[in-house]
Amino acid sequence: MKQVYRFDENGKYIEPVLLGDDEEIEEDCTEKPLPQPNYRPIFNGSEWVETITQEELDEMLNRPQDKTEIEILKERLALSEAAIDFLIMNGGL
Repeated sequence: MKQVYRFDENGKYIEPVLLGDDEEIEEDCTEKPLPQPNYRPIFNGSEWVETITQEELDEMLNRPQDKTEIEILKERLALSEAAIDFLIMNGGL
């Protein structure tokens, strides 16, 4: 088995393709591995070229991340503890 990489008529990466050792590589595929990391690779006929701009990359990497379930639970626990402390310090309800 060998892995090749399919691209469209504009060279835009589509998907990895597994071929048997005796299968021929189609014209819309290459054995040339994708560069890592890759964000918007285009195959120019001989190599993969990264086409994302630095501005687009910065925007993508600096996008605020959603909170994880653990982070949400930590915040809820802290709020619950603060509420309990308040009730204890002020004699209950």
